[in-house]
Amino acid sequence: MQSYVNADGTKESAAPVQFGGSIPAGTEINITSDVPCAGTTAGTDCGWSSGLALKGFSGDAAGSKIFVTKFRMPISTSTPAYWILPGQVLRSSQYGCNCREQGCDATYKGGCGELDVVEVTGGVATTLVASTSIYSYQNCFGGVGQWDRPVNETAVFVVIFDAPSKQIGIRRLGATEFDFGGAIPAATVDAWLANPGKTRAMQ
Repeated sequence: MQSYVNADGTKESAAPVQFGGSIPAGTEINITSDVPCAGTTAGTDCGWSSGLALKGFSGDAAGSKIFVTKFRMPISTSTPAYWILPGQVLRSSQYGCNCREQGCDATYKGGCGELDVVEVTGGVATTLVASTSIYSYQNCFGGVGQWDRPVNETAVFVVIFDAPSKQIGIRRLGATEFDFGGAIPAATVDAWLANPGKTRAMQ
């Protein structure tokens, strides 16, 4: 069940407050929009929901959107991860709603909407390699890229969902290479998507 949290992220809050703490190892958080769902039952705009029901990020009219995050993944006893999931998974408190076990081969059974942007896998908390994986009915496959884990140096990860080209692009930037206070020029986005890197077209 979803809820707001207090300023240090340790307890439930009745109303949204500005986060001012740090996220301890082993803690899972979800980030949604601040737009409430119009209903919480089947047939409403968000479908059946449990607890706090907020909408995700739909993007522009075509469905294009960009997520930019800045973080480190210090060595600890846990394996950190940054995922992007459908809002339905959070609102229904059912991880199975991402449709794993569907639409893929026996090696990487995936689903209809999970992008593991960067995560430490394999259960080894001290590994210095992080990976990217995607699970989708459209073009389901496993790992599609690897990164040097941002242990001591903060990294910026840019995730581009480009609906017209049916493409998802991920770029890693240095801690000071992105201005969170300004708009991203279209030419910059086009250049990121044009970079052959690990960008792969979706079907």
